[in-house]
Amino acid sequence: MAYGLEVYAANGTIIIDVSSREARSVGSDRTASIANGAFVDVTVSGMTSGDNWAVYVTPVSPPNSFNSQKYTSVRNSGYFRITNNMQVASAFDYIVIRTG
Repeated sequence: MAYGLEVYAANGTIIIDVSSREARSVGSDRTASIANGAFVDVTVSGMTSGDNWAVYVTPVSPPNSFNSQKYTSVRNSGYFRITNNMQVASAFDYIVIRTG
């Protein structure tokens, strides 16, 4: 007999069972302020660039303009990189998620 969580729809269809791959938070934090045109690497133990990892990033002090979207985050093996091109310095909040 298997042990674990099983979730069923009203019609009896299994939605989640012991073999499901659910997402979980691996960590979250805030970077120090990153100057315009600069980047910071954040180390995450066990991280790969594969699709079972996700990084959600948002600037703490974005400009009130089109430039507020000019930042990137890229997953790599063991870390991810946040690059700031918003024309102003800002710290960034981030959450790291993993499935499987």
